[in-house]
Amino acid sequence: MEYLKHYTYPFGGEILCHWLKVYDENQHFTGGFLGLHQDYHEFSHLEAEGKMITTNSILLHQSSDLEGGELIFAGDSLDDTSDPVEVMDRPYNTKHLMHRLELAKHEKVGDVIWWNAYTVHGVSRIKRGNRITFMIIKTTD
Repeated sequence: MEYLKHYTYPFGGEILCHWLKVYDENQHFTGGFLGLHQDYHEFSHLEAEGKMITTNSILLHQSSDLEGGELIFAGDSLDDTSDPVEVMDRPYNTKHLMHRLELAKHEKVGDVIWWNAYTVHGVSRIKRGNRITFMIIKTTD
C-alpha cells in the first residue's frame, strides 16, 4: 500500500479506501456492469471539507475473449445547467449525457486510468469474458 500511495495519482496522496472489482458475464444474469454515477455521492463529507477525491482503476486481469467492460465517462456533471434539456425531463431524456460520452479501456495488465470524484462514469456491460480491477480512492486538499 505504501508503494501505491506514492506511485498512483495524485502521487503521495493518502489512500482513503481500496477494493477488488470483478466483472464477468454472469453478474446480474446478463453481464456485469456499473451504472453512471459520481464518486462524491459516496463521500459527501469529503467534498464539504474541500478534499479532492481521485479514483484509480488498475487492471489486474483481463480474459482474452473479453467483450464489453469499457469505462464510460460523461463529463463532470450529472446536471449541466447549460443543457437545453429541461431538468424535469432528464430522467426520461438522456441527450444531456449522450453527447458527452467517451469510452476508455485498459489495454494491458498494469494499466491505470484515473478520474476525479465529479466525473460521471460507469462500466459497460460484459458480454463475454471477465476482468478484474484494483480500485483505489485517494484524497488531496
